[in-house]
Amino acid sequence: MPGYVYGYEGEDTPQLFRKTGAILNVTDYWLVDDQLHFTVIEQAGTKAVEQSIPLNLLDLQKDG
Repeated sequence: MPGYVYGYEGEDTPQLFRKTGAILNVTDYWLVDDQLHFTVIEQAGTKAVEQSIPLNLLDLQKDG
């Protein structure tokens, strides 16, 4: 099953890979305890939204 991409993709946009196959294009990210916090730009490219995800849900071996 192919993954899906979330967030605005620009030049040199960092990507986070979820174990579900989803790819998150982020503008910033930081670790707080066992949660990875990050900001994404909505598809319209007009608004930055902060989100977080448990670190164990990320595929840390994946390299885009």
